[in-house]
Amino acid sequence: MLCSCMAAASDQVGAARDLIAPVDPSYIYPCRDIGSLAALLRGAFSDPHKLAKLRTAADERMTTWSPREYIAATLEAVERAVSRLRRTS
Repeated sequence: MLCSCMAAASDQVGAARDLIAPVDPSYIYPCRDIGSLAALLRGAFSDPHKLAKLRTAADERMTTWSPREYIAATLEAVERAVSRLRRTS
């Protein structure tokens, strides 16, 4: 996304919620679901006009992404991980 390209990620990737979802949440696919990823990629590459708009939106998202947001997202990820550990122990 820093290179003005739209990215896709599984729902298990933390950056998916912070970076991809604000641009287009349909670019987040279920982890290990190759069929969903393939459909996502087919759709992306079949519509160059939409892909160009997404490139612009991705670039705009990265322009507004700040160290403050990065730190907040990292803290949220750590808090989620700790809460999961507490539930399993």
